[in-house]
Amino acid sequence: MTAVDPQAEHGRRLLHIGLWLLLLLGLSHALSRAGRLQQLGAIRWPSDLYALQYVDPGEVDLLVLGTSRAGFGLAPTAIDPCLSEALGRPARSWSWTRASAGLWSLEQLARAAVPRLRPRVVALELSPEMMSVRHYGHETSARSGILPEDLPDCLAGASGLAGVDACLSALTRPLESLAFLDQRHDPAPPQLRWMAIHARGGQFCFGSPACRAHNARFEAVLERRRSDRRAEVIPKVRSERFAGFRIGPPQTTAWERLRALLAEHDAQLIILLMPLSAAYAAEVPGEAEANFKAWLQAAAPGLPALDRARAWPDEEGLFIDADHLNARGALRLSGDLCRATAPLIGD
Repeated sequence: MTAVDPQAEHGRRLLHIGLWLLLLLGLSHALSRAGRLQQLGAIRWPSDLYALQYVDPGEVDLLVLGTSRAGFGLAPTAIDPCLSEALGRPARSWSWTRASAGLWSLEQLARAAVPRLRPRVVALELSPEMMSVRHYGHETSARSGILPEDLPDCLAGASGLAGVDACLSALTRPLESLAFLDQRHDPAPPQLRWMAIHARGGQFCFGSPACRAHNARFEAVLERRRSDRRAEVIPKVRSERFAGFRIGPPQTTAWERLRALLAEHDAQLIILLMPLSAAYAAEVPGEAEANFKAWLQAAAPGLPALDRARAWPDEEGLFIDADHLNARGALRLSGDLCRATAPLIGD
């Protein structure tokens, strides 16, 4: 009788466990993709699956991709009546945004949104800090949901062990998503449901008494944290958002993929530079802004752009905090975007 080698037996068991784990992860990824559940475990904004599990807009004329600045500052319910009048037919827009996102993160949203919504025009928010190699929100974006194929770019932009850990969460996220689904309840707060059902992704909505009442309630909540938010953000703009600023991968590689995706689906692109309060704009390093403008001129020659980055002074009362618009500001910027995109949409 042959004696069993304990070490060899232990190795075989570890191998079997590893193979079963790989099989489990593979099945969970397949189920997650099939059900469009990639983002379900970390809902923060009505993007990806979340918005569409309530309302499927079908094909749209205009898709807004951006950060929370675009979520606050652009309202599809204000854009649509303006576009409908300009085009002489009913028009539809949708806003998919992700808080604290770099371009690398928005390109992931585009991969989910563009093939399904088939927009004629995509309005893409850009800013200097969004193009930084070491983006301040990289870890948050990674935990919001990435796919295994995004791991190389994610690791390239990671800072420290916390960033690497956030990237590796892509391997287990499908298990979290399936667990949320099994709980059979909606983990999102009411504001996100409102944004998805009534405001088509915008923080504010217009066109009805219910919208006016909602905007008033929401702004009252935000006003209570206005001074705290400014005190929290402004001192950290240079030290956190522009520390070691340099434009490069993964943001620049995401730009190339995004341009190819839009070309594949015959979607035109307009660049959007969101308004900033004077206090925030004063903290943006001049060198970083110059480098960003030089990159944008080289990477997007001839592309239409709506530049409102330094257009609106604080005293006009259009900001809810350092870098987010209130309802009045959203109504004004939505009109600007409508007028800029209507000629691009055509008939």
